[in-house]
Amino acid sequence: MKLSNDSFGIALVITATLLLSFRSILVKLAYIEDVSVMSLFYYRFLFTVPLLLSFSFYKKRNLLFTTIASKPTFIGCTVAGLFGYYLATLLDFHSLKLIDANINRLIVYTFPVYVLLLNSIIEKRLPKYKDILVFASVQIGLFFVLGGINLSLTFTDKAGALLALFAAISYSIYIVINQQVGKKIGSILFTTYAVTFSFIFINIHFFSVFNPENTIAALSGKAFIIIVIMAIFCTFLPLLLISEGIKRIGASRFSLINASGPVMTILFPFMFLSETMTIQQIIGALSVISILYISEKSKVKASN
Repeated sequence: MKLSNDSFGIALVITATLLLSFRSILVKLAYIEDVSVMSLFYYRFLFTVPLLLSFSFYKKRNLLFTTIASKPTFIGCTVAGLFGYYLATLLDFHSLKLIDANINRLIVYTFPVYVLLLNSIIEKRLPKYKDILVFASVQIGLFFVLGGINLSLTFTDKAGALLALFAAISYSIYIVINQQVGKKIGSILFTTYAVTFSFIFINIHFFSVFNPENTIAALSGKAFIIIVIMAIFCTFLPLLLISEGIKRIGASRFSLINASGPVMTILFPFMFLSETMTIQQIIGALSVISILYISEKSKVKASN
């Protein structure tokens, strides 16, 4: 019975990772349909938030309204919403406008190394030698992904790469807060609060810059379908699958399986967007993926 439960949990996490990895493809397809970054940003969450709130109310009932009344929870979830689903996603979407999806995802998926560094700062201790080695190795791998010593590969937009890096750092802040607050109130409530607060920030940004009537009128039928698919299958559904998967196999094993995400981000752009990488970039990408996998695996062993 335990094996069946574990297998189902692993299947849920793998499915969630697949769906999340496919999001960058949909973002690129939306840009082909001339959807602006802010329109994509806003309408994606406009469809996601009601679904997430409905599910959370179904699972938690009155706890959805009472748990947030705690001041530490309110502050933690607000900050998580700011850095996670607002800033990290906004930076990520702008980055995808400038660079290939495979390069973008490889940079964004380096967030675990920044989690290690942030935890060291919070705990007021020097990073472990192993953590410094992981960080340095990942940066060397990214150096080759972004062109390395081959000057002919410097076509990669530096601003796009930098935005992806900032997105990774911003998302790592969200993860660190999740570790502290999410552990106390549960992943469903934490995610719901963080997404809801992020949507408040998104609304402030969106309505202060754009006329919503003009932006929705500019969306083609195909663009609208892409955004709805992204909201349901690449945002709402993965969040549920991750929540249930973590419940069954634990956060450590989830992190290990989730480290396979960069592999999918190389395959999907090649399959659907005809994006390619040079041998040097592939070697750099595989180095980054391997380092992240080994790092996550060592953390799982340490927690057991």
